[in-house]
Amino acid sequence: MSNASAIKETVYYKAETAQIFAPIIALAQNAANDLPAAVAEKQKLAHNLFTQYGVPYPKLERWKYSNFYPVLKKMDLAPAALTDIWHGDLSFVKPIKDMISEQWVQDLLCATAPQSDEIKDDNAFWYLNDLQNVQGWVIDIPANTSVNQALLLKTVNKDNTYNAERILIRVGRNSRLVMDEQHQHETNDHAYFKNWVTQIVLEDNAELVHTRNQDDSLKAAYVQNTAVTLGRDARYYGLTLNKGAHMFRNQYHIVFEGEGAHASVRSSADVGADQHIDLTTCMYHNVKSCTSDQIVRNVLHDKATGVFQGKVYVAKGADYTDGSQSSKALLLSPLASMHAKPELEIYADEVKCAHGATCGAMDEKSLFYARSRGIPYEDARAMLVAAFLEEVKDGLPLTTGE
Repeated sequence: MSNASAIKETVYYKAETAQIFAPIIALAQNAANDLPAAVAEKQKLAHNLFTQYGVPYPKLERWKYSNFYPVLKKMDLAPAALTDIWHGDLSFVKPIKDMISEQWVQDLLCATAPQSDEIKDDNAFWYLNDLQNVQGWVIDIPANTSVNQALLLKTVNKDNTYNAERILIRVGRNSRLVMDEQHQHETNDHAYFKNWVTQIVLEDNAELVHTRNQDDSLKAAYVQNTAVTLGRDARYYGLTLNKGAHMFRNQYHIVFEGEGAHASVRSSADVGADQHIDLTTCMYHNVKSCTSDQIVRNVLHDKATGVFQGKVYVAKGADYTDGSQSSKALLLSPLASMHAKPELEIYADEVKCAHGATCGAMDEKSLFYARSRGIPYEDARAMLVAAFLEEVKDGLPLTTGE
């Protein structure tokens, strides 16, 4: 493509962005007057950056497989109501607006989107969320506290709505939290756009078990940015189970700031029709003796598409890092497709890092073995699919007290 054509395409996407989100931007600007000066200034900067970059499009390397424009153009978006948090000890949970005077809350709201040479120009959805970053919840777990009952966050979106939730989580030193997100839908005819940002701070020896059950409408678009900072010996376990959404982009930015920390990102999908499920991650190992794993299992039917772009970055001096990535996909249709791009960027000497990616049809030998034991074909196939998807849960402490 010539420079003139590239410029023309960029101008087109920026114009489309302005048209799609004009009502949302106007509403956010009107509400900025009631915010603390630092937060209002951050929203102003976010508006400028969102206008500058526009929604990411496939010419950007990290978005070459995921184009949200065709979906978003069909929607007439209006702001949605705040998500509900159910169950658990709600004494630790407050709306962001009620916590806006807390310095650590303002620090997170005013933090810049995760930056690197690769992603500095494709954070537009984060900037868009910044425009309404006081719509959401603060979950603050004090030091030396174990929340005995899991927090359940439940969201059900209406037709033609835009939901820009911000979740701020701080788990104090020696504390533990289990959080379960349930993303549901009323009907598969509802078209809506969810643009969520979750910022997580895990202090020394803190643990968060964080699951997402994603069953949004088959006409929905959903972008999730999750930024995690880990202190010494902190542990983050993230599990996403995908069933719904027309398009879902799940981005993780995980930064290791304390030695001995561990992060695990797991994702499974069992999708069909023309669904599109994208997991894109960056693990920044900035200190030594930390571990991470990424495990992806996708079962793709019909014309479904899966994407995994996983990156492990090991900084100079971050010796004894152990980072692994594993992506496997079952293609149950000749029209299904999987794009896997695991990456390693290593500047330390003493490390143990590995990655692997495979995709293919169901193992006929395993299917034959099950059928030879008297199991009907469809039941045998379902059993093999279930066992394949269950691999993402191996080794995760998914219940309180484990």
